Amino acid sequence: MNGARPPVTVAENPAGEPATGEAGVGVLIVADGGTGLTTRVRVVLTGVQVLFAFMLTLPFTDRFHDLTSTQQLMYAVAFTVTATASVLLMAPTAYHRIRFRQRDKERMLRWANRFAIAGVCLLAVAIGTIVLLVIDVLYELRVAAIVAGAVTGLIAWAWFALPLSRQVGDDRSDV
Repeated sequence: MNGARPPVTVAENPAGEPATGEAGVGVLIVADGGTGLTTRVRVVLTGVQVLFAFMLTLPFTDRFHDLTSTQQLMYAVAFTVTATASVLLMAPTAYHRIRFRQRDKERMLRWANRFAIAGVCLLAVAIGTIVLLVIDVLYELRVAAIVAGAVTGLIAWAWFALPLSRQVGDDRSDV
């Protein structure tokens, strides 16, 4: 090693400590050109696309027509929500291509973050709805509701409550 300091990947406050809160996140994303957000969205988008591709095939199977009208409605909701999640998760790329080199990076990243959060929220709804549908087909609606509720609860905790509670904790430590 030549002693050169590695590139900063975490925003730092004037004391040299990692920055926290909204400003710290904004600095980090702007400093790395949005690469971190783009990478994370790319990972989620791959999963959404696989889910969407699988869902595209279901109506063309023989067994699909055996579903009740309620189950077909569950499928339609899950399919539509998954498609919308895909649109929102792809939106930052389109925005970036159109606004590239327009000195609009901060606004672009704010919108990309909004699109990503909305896309992940819709993905949570899609997963919950798909679990409800599949378990309903295999067992019964009561069991499906319990399992889908548990899965949706886990998603709500892991994807939303945990990061938001951490943010509240970070905000309190600033007081």
